Amino acid sequence: MSFRRLAVAILAAGSGSRFGEDKLAKSLGEFSVLEHVAKAIAKIDAPLKFCVTRDEQSVHAAMLARYAIQPIVNAAPDLGMSSSIVLAVEAAEKAQADGLLIALGDMPLVPVVHYAELIRKAERAPLACSLVGERRMPPALFPSQLFGELKRLSGDQGARELLYRYGDEICAPLAPEHCLDIDTQEDLSAAQKSLASGTK
Repeated sequence: MSFRRLAVAILAAGSGSRFGEDKLAKSLGEFSVLEHVAKAIAKIDAPLKFCVTRDEQSVHAAMLARYAIQPIVNAAPDLGMSSSIVLAVEAAEKAQADGLLIALGDMPLVPVVHYAELIRKAERAPLACSLVGERRMPPALFPSQLFGELKRLSGDQGARELLYRYGDEICAPLAPEHCLDIDTQEDLSAAQKSLASGTK
């Protein structure tokens, strides 16, 4: 299928408990961790762009506005990643989107070409997800036919079961250095080194 009204959602409502502070606001080169993701998302040819955050007074609000990304507040982020996915799906449904690309706010090194590859994959497959080694993971793209299943998710496992339901045709390889997620200070240091070496 061809996605004429693709929605993109950045999930950025995690507590960052392992990091000890707002990891998404930490500087990574010239930009914050979350702004790296926003910059990549802004380059995607999709009319609908959202970011699920923890609060209305998000320190990221002005930055998101610059990239025309609409914030969505998750009032119950402690219910896990699935609660943010459900909010993103509801926003996509309200906007009559025909697909939803889910990105993670703490994965700043995913290149825009990978998001483009996910879109190409999903046009020919039931969905598309990232493949790192043998692990299937976000970023992932779900067509509107799967929105109902996504809204029934609960807990912090996200859409893992869906990602393993289909064959290899849904997988878009992602280099390990590009899938680094920022959970600890050590992760941030590793991302700084990757960025400095021109990995992204």
